Amino acid sequence: MKILLFMLAPLFMGTEASLEFVEELYDEARYEDALLILEEYCAVESKNADCERLRAFLYIALEREEDARTAFQNWIQVEPFAQLGEDISPRLRKVFAAVKEDVEAVENLEISPLQLASDMDAWDLEVQLPESLVLARLTAHLFDQQSGEFRLVELKSGVGVWHGTHVPRTVQVGRISYYLVGRFPGGVEFQSGKPTYLKQFTVSVAPGENASLPEGLFQEPTALEEGGAAQGEIWGMAPWAFWTTVGTTVALIGGGVATYFLTRDTTEPPGALVVTIGFGD
Repeated sequence: MKILLFMLAPLFMGTEASLEFVEELYDEARYEDALLILEEYCAVESKNADCERLRAFLYIALEREEDARTAFQNWIQVEPFAQLGEDISPRLRKVFAAVKEDVEAVENLEISPLQLASDMDAWDLEVQLPESLVLARLTAHLFDQQSGEFRLVELKSGVGVWHGTHVPRTVQVGRISYYLVGRFPGGVEFQSGKPTYLKQFTVSVAPGENASLPEGLFQEPTALEEGGAAQGEIWGMAPWAFWTTVGTTVALIGGGVATYFLTRDTTEPPGALVVTIGFGD
C-alpha cells in the first residue's frame, strides 16, 4: 500500500489527503486512486460513518458489490439511522436498501416458543430466517437465572431455519430472556435484543405430561380406632352409608302409609286407623 501511494504521490502533490479529496477523485471517476487514498486516510483516522459510506460508493463503482454491502453494514453499525442523499444512483439505492432490509431482519429475529414433552428434556432452539437473509454465524445467548450469566448456544444453519441444543442446568419453564447475534459473511455483526434490553421466548411442558392425580384418590379407607368409629363416621358407619339407610327407611314408611290410604276398607268406623308395615316379603 505504501509503495503504491509513493508511486502515486506525484499525482497528488500539494494536496492533503482528506475525505473531501477522495470525493473529488470519485466525482472524476478515478475510483482506484480514490480508494487508495481513502484506505490510507481511514487507517489513520478512527473508524467513522463517512469512511464506510465512501468506501461503499467506490466498491459499487468498481463492481465489487459484496464488498460494498459489507461497507454499508459497517456504516449502519456506526450510524444506525444512516440515509442516502438525494442525488444517488439507482444502483446504490438498491444495494443500500437491500442491506438495510437484511440488518432489520437480523434485529427482528426471535427464538420460536418451545414445548417440551418433559421439563427434563433438552431444548431444541429454533430461529426462523427470511429466505433472502444470508448469515455466516448465529448465536443465542440465554440468561441463566441461577448463575445470573448468559450461556452461549451455537446455532447451525438449516433450510430457512437455524437450530441449536441447550441443556439447562436446572428445570426452567415460562418466559426465558435472551439475545441473538447474527454475523454477515463480511464479518459485521448485529444483535436481536441486547444484554440491557433482552428479548423473551416461552418454554412450556406439553399438556398431560408430569400431571399428578388428585391427592387421596387411591387412599386406603381410614382404619377404625379401637372401641370407636373412625373420624367422620356416624354410629359406626360412613356418612354416606348412614344417610342412605335413613333415606331408605323414610321411603319405606312413606310407601306403607300411602298404601294404607289407597287400600284401606272404607267400612272401618271413623277414627279407627290401623297401619301394618312389613319389611319381609
